[in-house]
Amino acid sequence: MDRKRNEQYQGIQQPRLVSSFEHNEIISDLLIMKFYAYFLLLCFFAYAIESQFIVVV
Repeated sequence: MDRKRNEQYQGIQQPRLVSSFEHNEIISDLLIMKFYAYFLLLCFFAYAIESQFIVVV
């Protein structure tokens, strides 16, 4: 019973490393999306200011 648990535990540990790498990739993807969103916002504000769409509060 204990040996089976240890084998399962060892089997779980290796994929955990892989999933942590995948997690890092997901985080980097989120960062890229965030930068892209900020870039789009910047473009929108630049366009809005150019066309004087923004009313200064």
